[in-house]
Amino acid sequence: MRTARTATGLGTTLGVAAAVLLVWEGAVRIFELPRYLLPSPVDVARILVNDAALLGRQGLVTAQEWALGIALSIVAAFALCGACYASRCVRNSVRPLLVASQAVPYLTFAPLLLLWLGLGMTPKVVLVLLTCSFPIAAVWLDALLDARKEYEAVCAMLKMSRVRAFFAVSLPASLQGFFSGLKVSVSYAVVSATMAELIGSEAGLGVYIIRAQSTYRTDRVMAAVFVVVVASLLSTWLVEILRRRVVFWPARAR
Repeated sequence: MRTARTATGLGTTLGVAAAVLLVWEGAVRIFELPRYLLPSPVDVARILVNDAALLGRQGLVTAQEWALGIALSIVAAFALCGACYASRCVRNSVRPLLVASQAVPYLTFAPLLLLWLGLGMTPKVVLVLLTCSFPIAAVWLDALLDARKEYEAVCAMLKMSRVRAFFAVSLPASLQGFFSGLKVSVSYAVVSATMAELIGSEAGLGVYIIRAQSTYRTDRVMAAVFVVVVASLLSTWLVEILRRRVVFWPARAR
């Protein structure tokens, strides 16, 4: 039943995508729109094929920034959650900041990071770290505290130390929350890295977009945007697969 629903949903999505592409192609041909204004899907597909090697090289740079930024975000989120879990004083101080951080537009820090850290990979990684660590920590901390509250009596009955209860009970029970935060953050990370490259970089998909934009190659811009969108969707899909393999037990009933 689940497989049938998945296949139906996938078929519907592909059908809608095909309809959009047909309308797009038809509009370009009927209204004879100039290529610099709106290229046809065929033009974009041609660029994806012809510039595949270049897009691959530039995309690899963005992927490295994404991967390193996400890894550091997980480490930072774990450190924040551990400190808040262990100390009520730290939790009361940090938790409001985690909530408020969701409203901060971190992309506005990109020019400053580029001034301070240069045009290399470091400012992009730092921006991804800022963008992703706090959302992960906010959701993960809530899950940790819920798990501790739910299993506190059991841990006390088994005479577990706080450290053992954290690693043996609360941490595994909070993984659903961790993956929920991570699933949202990985898509943010791709966009954040690319946007930082647009402001200033030596390589990456953002550099490819800037160079294409300066020569009015809208087909190349749209091809790069397509790669970014696919990478964002693929990253969330990979996190979901990882979640299903790691969290193999059913979610707790609320």
